Formats: sequence, structure tokens, C-alpha cells
Amino acid sequence: MAFFKNTNPWYYVVYINLKVYTLTYFVFLFFESVSVIKFLAFSKDLSYLLTITLSQIFTYKKTYEDFRLAFRARVMKIKIKEKVFIQRVFKFFLNKAMYDSKERTLAMKGRGFFD
Repeated sequence: MAFFKNTNPWYYVVYINLKVYTLTYFVFLFFESVSVIKFLAFSKDLSYLLTITLSQIFTYKKTYEDFRLAFRARVMKIKIKEKVFIQRVFKFFLNKAMYDSKERTLAMKGRGFFD
């Protein structure tokens, strides 16, 4: 579109990238000084959702580290098999996320979060 208007599109691209960088920087700066757990402590429901989210993050992180260490221990030529490894790990986490989301939805319905 900028080509047809005879304007330089790079000003807009730089502007958008600076906005994203600035917002990201201030979000990280904010959460570096404020504890997320204390920030959401005012609501029982939000605290519960944060607990579920953090437990899922830590579980997935541990599982990924286990996969990565097992891959490095069993494969001699890492570059050749790395693409297959990434595809299989992605498929595993996608299936795990779908299964876990169904389980958590049922658990939250049972606790009365939504109908």
C-alpha cells in the first residue's frame, strides 16, 4: 500500500517494532518488581487459575528438559535427527495440551467456575 502512495514503509515498520519493544520492556520491568502471585491475590478465582497455569508451565518445562536430555544422550549426530525430534516433541505437547485442557475444563466445571 505504501508503494502506491509513494511513502517509505520503513518508518512505519520501525515505529511498530519500537512500540512492541517498549511494551515488552515495560511489562518485563513491571513483573520483575511485582510478584504475580501477590498481584493476583485479591481474587480467589484468579489465584486458582494462576496456580493451575504455573503448575502446567513447570510440568511442561520439566517434560521438555527430560526429552532434550534423552535426545542428546541417545543421538550421536544431532543435526540430522533434530528436525524429527522437534516434530515429535511438538506433536507430543500439542496432544498433551489438548488432553490436559479437557481435563482441566471438567475440573473447573466441577468446581463451579463456569457452566
